[in-house]
Order: sequence, then structure tokens, then C-alpha cells
Amino acid sequence: MSGTDNKRRQPRIPALGSHHHRAYVGPYDEYDIKGALQFSLLTFLGLREHHRLLDIGCGSLRLGRLMLVYLAAGNYCGLERNDWLVDDAVANELTPCFFEKKHPEIVYDSSWDLSHFAAGPFDYVNIHSIFCHAPSREIRRCLSAIRRRIHDHTTVSATFAEGTTSYAGSDWVYPDVVRYERKSIKEMCREEGYAVTPLSWAHPKQQWFLLSHPAGAQRISRVAEVVAAMSETCPYWSSESCFSPCQPSN
Repeated sequence: MSGTDNKRRQPRIPALGSHHHRAYVGPYDEYDIKGALQFSLLTFLGLREHHRLLDIGCGSLRLGRLMLVYLAAGNYCGLERNDWLVDDAVANELTPCFFEKKHPEIVYDSSWDLSHFAAGPFDYVNIHSIFCHAPSREIRRCLSAIRRRIHDHTTVSATFAEGTTSYAGSDWVYPDVVRYERKSIKEMCREEGYAVTPLSWAHPKQQWFLLSHPAGAQRISRVAEVVAAMSETCPYWSSESCFSPCQPSN
């Protein structure tokens, strides 16, 4: 076998329209790793198959396709406003038969009404790439709705796009991104009754943070310290390494 055959190559990225279920939620070539990093974060935080997970903005099941395999039937819940994204993901990333077998609970709603979910309270909540498109009013509404459906030991993981100023508009912005100062995000979370701490988990363009009931402040702070130590000792853990093109093997 030649040396060339041993090399790892970047997969060919097909030409996709903006309404392809993978391309609609972000760069096509980051679909797999963004899902994997969310999955690994949640299991690192303690998520196990018997826990109930709420995936806010579940979209084309970038995380959901992995969680549906992992979680026990009935434990994956998703909130989404675009039903076609979920339909396309079920048809192309899973199968309708498998999807139905796992009994997920998907609610299609844009008003943060979580009362439609039969499951709950939730043990884990994941909010990936939602606040980077949302005005502060909607961020607060989302946080308030979640606060009513969690318990004292629930862990909430979320991302936002950090900037030197905070978005002051009142409209959703998509596919463009809006930015918030870190202090603004912290203030909103605390005013909605959460303990909040930044988290140095890898992401190409956004920052992670953890939320919990105030009684869990020390717990999420310890987790953040462990992740920070991992980031310092493991070169792969940086966003630059996770999302850099595959290099030829030696």
C-alpha cells in the first residue's frame, strides 16, 4: 500500500442548497463534529441513558441522532419550530422505524411553551446555537420557560457568540449571528434564577456556559475547573485542533 493510501483526507463536501437539512443548521463539514462535541459534553456532565434530555432547537437532529441511540426510549425530547428539519433528518440520518421505536417527544413551537411536553422535569437541557440568533427578550423567555421544567440537580448547557458589545435589536437573526458580552449573558441568566459559569469546551465560533439551580452553583463550578484543566493539558481540546482539517498520518 502506498504512502498516499495511508493518508487521511478531508471528505468531499457536496454542493448543497441552503435548505438541505445539514447545511441549514451550519457548515456541512462541521455537522458531525458539532454533534459529537455536544454528545461528549453531555455524557461528561453525567448524562446516562436513564436521564431525560431536552434539546432546545433540535433542528436536523445533529445531536439527536446520537442521543436517540444512546438514551432509553422516551428520554429524548426536542423543541423545534421547523418541522421539515426533523422530518428530513429522520428520513436521511435515521429511519422512521428506528425513530418511532425510541419514542422521542418532539414539540413544534416557537413560543417557548414547554407545557406540551409530557416528560419532565428534565435532568439535562442543551441549548446549542440558539442564543447567537436571538434578541435578549427571547433569551429571557427561553430561560424562564426552562426554569419551570427542571429540578434542583438539572444541568443546562448552552452556547452564545461573544462580542465586545451586546445585540440590542428585537428581531431574530438567521443565518447571521448576533453577539453578546459575557457579562450580559451572565446577568440575564442570574436574573432568571440560575447559577452560571463559563465553560471552555471546544467550539469553533461560540462559547459554552453551564446553568443550574442556585443550589448547584458549586457543582457546575467544579466541572468548569476540570474542563479548564483538560484544555490546558490536551492540545486536541482546543477549538482550533478539533475543527482543523485532517492532516496526513505519519
